[in-house]
Amino acid sequence: MGAGFHGGFGSGTQGAKNNVTANLISEMEKAGVKFSKENVVFVTKDGTGQTVWLETGDQSAGMQHIVSRHADDFQAKHGVAKSEIASHLETVFRQGKVEYSRVTRNNGGYERLYSYNGKYYLLSGVGQNGYIVSAYPIGEKEALRLIGRYGK
Repeated sequence: MGAGFHGGFGSGTQGAKNNVTANLISEMEKAGVKFSKENVVFVTKDGTGQTVWLETGDQSAGMQHIVSRHADDFQAKHGVAKSEIASHLETVFRQGKVEYSRVTRNNGGYERLYSYNGKYYLLSGVGQNGYIVSAYPIGEKEALRLIGRYGK
């Protein structure tokens, strides 16, 4: 895909992390969530306790979209290389603080703002089922404006 990440359930994972990923995948399957197991880049629980996952996707959603539209932002704003975006986002969603969460679509989709190590990330266009459409870093000034508008 050019981003240095080719997806695939469990690729490159070991030990406890692989067990957690396998358990979350199993929970998604049991709940009847529609996803392509072979295209899962990562799956984790965020600060709200919701399972969120990223698939390889295409130019309009998922990892390919994030890389093609926002790789330069990750590098410029937070020093994250294109090849590290997926693992970085997984850490942000798993360990970051949810600054706000708001429903943005009639179908229950939402937007969340996370802070992690003093930096801000907007998770935008997430389906009610946890599928990540897009995510990108934003500056502190914009983050504080959004927190003031939508904060808890």
